[in-house]
Amino acid sequence: MHMLLKIAIRCALVFTFLSASFAYAEPKDHPKQINLVYDVFRNAQPFASVTESYKQLDNQYHIVSVTKGLGVYALLGERKLTSDGVVTATGLKPNHFRLRQGDNAKKWLSTDFDWASNTLNMTIKGVVQAAPLASDSQDLVSYLYQFMFESFAKSNQDTVLVNVTTGKKLKPYAFKIITRNEQLNTPAGNFKTTQLTSVKETESKANDELRPSDERQIWLANEKHHLPVKLIVYDDNGGEIVQTLKSIQID
Repeated sequence: MHMLLKIAIRCALVFTFLSASFAYAEPKDHPKQINLVYDVFRNAQPFASVTESYKQLDNQYHIVSVTKGLGVYALLGERKLTSDGVVTATGLKPNHFRLRQGDNAKKWLSTDFDWASNTLNMTIKGVVQAAPLASDSQDLVSYLYQFMFESFAKSNQDTVLVNVTTGKKLKPYAFKIITRNEQLNTPAGNFKTTQLTSVKETESKANDELRPSDERQIWLANEKHHLPVKLIVYDDNGGEIVQTLKSIQID
């Protein structure tokens, strides 16, 4: 069961956050409501379904992500991620992040972003742990929609650092842009995409290669606000987890 939980968390970590090194699009260019559904396979076998929703009212946003396991993975219980914050000229600025895994409160995580003091307060098993808050930090669910504010086509950079809080720590990642106009066919349609892949970490582990379970690839839909349409990661046992867009609704 512990291994299954780690696989589920890996599915959340597959999406990571691009930093402000890319030029931002104007806020008016992104939609106010989005609904996404993904199919998830592990080693080519059905694993889970993921339903995402993004809503913006004035300058406030609310995001919900729900993962439901299939077959034996249903024993993990429903995993629900929520993120609330504000929309600025440079993208999303989270205030609160919550992770609920099944009915076991010991597995729940809560994170508050204290921007005034640049402190990240992470509540783990009822204990608050504080960490320095990087200016471009996102959480496990807000990162997905931060992509809407990025302009990949105008960037001359091939590699970017990203900061992500998992609810337990704030960690930098490095991603390399592999392609910018790759055609990708999914159950939700055919998309022109930008592909990112994880590379050697350049911050806290400058001399270490990423472990297999840290390797990930992301395909973003260029003409659909850079929303992720396909993702690949590997769990600690070498299992390949593929998450592919099944349906998309944008208002």
